[in-house]
Amino acid sequence: MSTLAALSPDSTTRDREIARLYEGGFSYAEIGRRFDLTRERVRQILMKAGEPAYYQALSAERRRLAEGAGPLFRARMTRAQVASRLAVSMNDLHGCIVHARRVVEEGRGEPWECELVAAIGEGRRERAERRRELLQSSSIMQTIADQISASGYPLRAIADLTGVSYATVAELSHGAKYLPRPSTLERLATLIPGLRRLDLSLA
Repeated sequence: MSTLAALSPDSTTRDREIARLYEGGFSYAEIGRRFDLTRERVRQILMKAGEPAYYQALSAERRRLAEGAGPLFRARMTRAQVASRLAVSMNDLHGCIVHARRVVEEGRGEPWECELVAAIGEGRRERAERRRELLQSSSIMQTIADQISASGYPLRAIADLTGVSYATVAELSHGAKYLPRPSTLERLATLIPGLRRLDLSLA
């Protein structure tokens, strides 16, 4: 039975309109904005249609949320960013994720639930990889700074002898935030052989 059909005959015009909009694909938040109601109040009104209809509504809401959240997680958004973009609470998003993980682990997940779980896993792997890259970059930058210092050359002399700008040499000597271009390292390595030991295709 549909949510609209399950409403009692004496339901208010507003409640029937809410049920009609929900069956038409509107989310709790969208309906709430139209009637100046909270999402929770919209949920309560729909729940009056009866227990089976309520769970149908909850399933449909989770599906809409999962289908909207999946691409955003793949775009490397955080949970807070996803919740904000979809105009839902963190609790609603968390509940959707927990439910999706449980049913997927039990082998009864719907395609959109499987996609959501996969997207979250992919986003986590990418964030972990970025953290590893950042740590590696930090280590490399410190090595470059140490090699420049150990060379014994004044910074101005390094710049003049390698053709690298003094500003770049000075920045690298203090641990720059970003890796320099390979061509820059190649020129520095002609004067500071220790830089060739870095895994940056300078050999």
